[in-house]
Amino acid sequence: MIDTNFCNNDLTVMTGARPTLESFSTQNIRLTHEEVEHIVTHTSVPGVDVIGCEGGDYTPKEILPEGNVLEHLRDLLDWYDYIFLEAAPMNEYTDTKEMIDYVDGVIAIFSSETVIKQDDMESINYLKSLNGKFNGAILNKVEFENLDR
Repeated sequence: MIDTNFCNNDLTVMTGARPTLESFSTQNIRLTHEEVEHIVTHTSVPGVDVIGCEGGDYTPKEILPEGNVLEHLRDLLDWYDYIFLEAAPMNEYTDTKEMIDYVDGVIAIFSSETVIKQDDMESINYLKSLNGKFNGAILNKVEFENLDR
């Protein structure tokens, strides 16, 4: 997992990941095993590693150097089956839209504790316009007793 939620780097904090995202850069054509080991933090869950971020008031394009890890996501597939990027809320920040070019797909996450508003509808329409990159949504914070059995 890569914490690209610069405005709220909870993934980094919760996992104790080293904040290496903003500072990492390589001139290599492909990432090496040594570079990957330098930027990831291994978690207590086998096979789940995190690349943390320092966090701040900036977007990926503003902070990430040339040769950053997002430019090498495909290389990480030599070591990982899936790569998830945790991103800032799309209605409030442009970060997520900046990362669309780097990823194969996008999954939106909605809270059951809020209602869908006009800006959510605009974001959903934007996601639908991504030429097949929108892979659906997850509804979180659903209370067990509200599930239909």
